[in-house]
Amino acid sequence: MTARPVDVAPTGPVRFPDSGLGRGWEASAVIVLTALLLIFGLVSLYNASSIFAMEQELADTYYVLRQGTGVAIGVVVMVICAFIPYSVWSRLSWPLLLISIGSLVLLVVPWTESIAPSINGSRRWLRIGITVQPSEFAKIAIVVWTAGMAVKKASQFRSLRRGLAPFLVAWALLVVPIALEPDFSTALLIGLLGLIIIFSAGARISHFVFLGLVLVPIVYWQLVGEGFRVKRLLAWADPASDPAGAGFQAYQSLLALGSGGLTGVGIGQGRLEVQAIQC
Repeated sequence: MTARPVDVAPTGPVRFPDSGLGRGWEASAVIVLTALLLIFGLVSLYNASSIFAMEQELADTYYVLRQGTGVAIGVVVMVICAFIPYSVWSRLSWPLLLISIGSLVLLVVPWTESIAPSINGSRRWLRIGITVQPSEFAKIAIVVWTAGMAVKKASQFRSLRRGLAPFLVAWALLVVPIALEPDFSTALLIGLLGLIIIFSAGARISHFVFLGLVLVPIVYWQLVGEGFRVKRLLAWADPASDPAGAGFQAYQSLLALGSGGLTGVGIGQGRLEVQAIQC
C-alpha cells in the first residue's frame, strides 16, 4: 500500500510575482469584492441622484455617468499600478512619503490660506491649479512606505527603538497634520493602515499593547474634547433624540429599514429621497 503524500512547507525562499494583479484566491477575492463595491456604489448613486438630476433638468443618469467616468479611470489606473514592479514602488516610497508630508504641512501653516482655504471649519484641500486632497495621497504613501520599510527592517522588529520607533515617527508626520486640519477620522484610518501592515509583517504583540496604552488616552481626549464628536456618538446610540441634527442619517436609515426591510422597496422606488427633494 502506497503512503499518501504529505504536504511539506518549502525549504527555500518563496518567490512572489514581481507585478500583476496577484495569484491565488486572495487576489481574486479582492478583485471581485472591489468590483461588487463599485457596482453597488453606482447603483446606489443612481437611486439617490436620478430624481435630483431631473429636478435640475438634467438626464436622470447625469450623476451616475459622471461618477462612472471616474470609476473607469480608476480601474485603468489600478491595472497600470498593479503591473508596476514592486521594486519600483520600493524606490518611490520615500518620495511619496515626503511629498505627502509636505502637502499636508501646507494645509495647516497659517500663511498658506490662499491655496488651502478653510471650508466649513476645516482645511483639507489644496488649490494649486487643480483641487487636491493631500490626505488621500497620504493613504497611498503610508501603505507603500510602511510595506517597503517593513521588508527592510524585518530582522529588527523585535526591538522597539530600532524596529517600531522609525515607523511611529514617520506616521506621526502624516497623522498630526491631518488631525490639525482637523480630520480625526482620516488620521485614525491612516494610523490603522500602518499598524495593520506592520502587524502582518510580524511586529511584536507587546508593542501593540504599549501603543494601545499610549493611544487610548489620546483618542479619548479627541472624542471628549470636541463636543460634536460626543454628540454624534450619543445621536448614534439614540437617533430619535436629534432626528433633524446629529442623528439625521441614523434616523433616516431606521426609517428606510422600517419601510423597505432588508431588501428595500426597489431601485428608484424609495420615498425618502423624493420627500427630501420636494421639501
